[in-house]
Amino acid sequence: MFVMQLKYSSLLRTFITIKFKKMKKKILSIAFGLAIILTASTGYAENRKSAIPPQEKAIKAFNKEFNNSIVPAVYLSNGGFVLKAASDGQTITSAYNKNGNWIYTIKQYSSESLLKNIIDVVQNGYDSHGYFITTMKKIDQPGNSSVYLVIMQSSTSYKTLKVINNEVEEVEVLQKA
Repeated sequence: MFVMQLKYSSLLRTFITIKFKKMKKKILSIAFGLAIILTASTGYAENRKSAIPPQEKAIKAFNKEFNNSIVPAVYLSNGGFVLKAASDGQTITSAYNKNGNWIYTIKQYSSESLLKNIIDVVQNGYDSHGYFITTMKKIDQPGNSSVYLVIMQSSTSYKTLKVINNEVEEVEVLQKA
């Protein structure tokens, strides 16, 4: 009977030891998993704190595009931002979404600062008809070719022309009163 009790207690100790080792592995696995989660969430929180606010991101992009040469006025618009500035005979308007990502830029050129290559393309068809260019706008959007809107005037009418890749399309004709 004593031998049987010894075997029984020996088996019981072995069983308890095995269970304890399994439980220890599970506890260590859980603790290790929690440590990884806490480290990742702390790193994420630090990244979120150091992220640039959308308005500041838009201003930075604008300044980079125009070599910090002008200080833009910032306006809130439809959940995003519009930055406007004037420089060297141009009025520049750039729009950014609520995250500070660029949507489009419109550059309006005065008659003194028109782009020579666009003038040449447009005047080939309209100079002989008594038209002269009053204003030009260049529209840029991500992933698209630049679009130029050219407003021309004669003694009897105004014409708006669209120029893309040196191809001219008449968009609008308004007769003077």
